Amino acid sequence: MSVLFGAVGEEGLASWLALAAPPPSDPASTSPVIRVYQQAWMEGAEGRAALIEQSWADGARYVDPTADVTGRPGLDGVIAAFQLALPGATLVPTSGALEAHGLVHFLWRVEGDGMPPLDGMDVGFVDGAGALTLIAGFFGPFAPP
Repeated sequence: MSVLFGAVGEEGLASWLALAAPPPSDPASTSPVIRVYQQAWMEGAEGRAALIEQSWADGARYVDPTADVTGRPGLDGVIAAFQLALPGATLVPTSGALEAHGLVHFLWRVEGDGMPPLDGMDVGFVDGAGALTLIAGFFGPFAPP
């Protein structure tokens, strides 16, 4: 089951959060658009731009605890900064993607030499053409109740 929460702020900008059941455990179940998006995090500048173009809608938004950007150049900059800050780190899918009604949810881990692994999850929206329009990334495990 997926749940969508939304609000419109003072400036008329809409903010949304999608919550979903746990994603499937098999990364092979992930749709092509999510695999392309995840691969973009591991590519150099030229390959990364092509992968972002394939997976990211015009005007799409990326937000996590360290960034809030809109558009393909914004996402490209976030990924470039990630690669610069964590040279040699890899993004490893740790689940398949749960996709329903234009919502998507999947888990991942960042691993690298000399650093503890960082687990996280992304939730987002996929438009009718199959491109991502929002990814909201969350770092670390959930706190116990």
